[in-house]
Amino acid sequence: MPEGDVAPGGGPFRLEAAPGLPYRLLAFLDGNGNGLLDPWEPRGEAEALAPARGVVLMVH
Repeated sequence: MPEGDVAPGGGPFRLEAAPGLPYRLLAFLDGNGNGLLDPWEPRGEAEALAPARGVVLMVH
């Protein structure tokens, strides 16, 4: 699994990022398997300033 991807059941992830820069994290469940974020699919967003630990990203 590529870095930044999360297992289908969820779990920890690692993102290599330049220190001191803000990042927006987006996670979604691709319910129809088309590789796109469709309007009806569950999603979650979080912002983090690198380096960050303990960022929780909930998909609902």
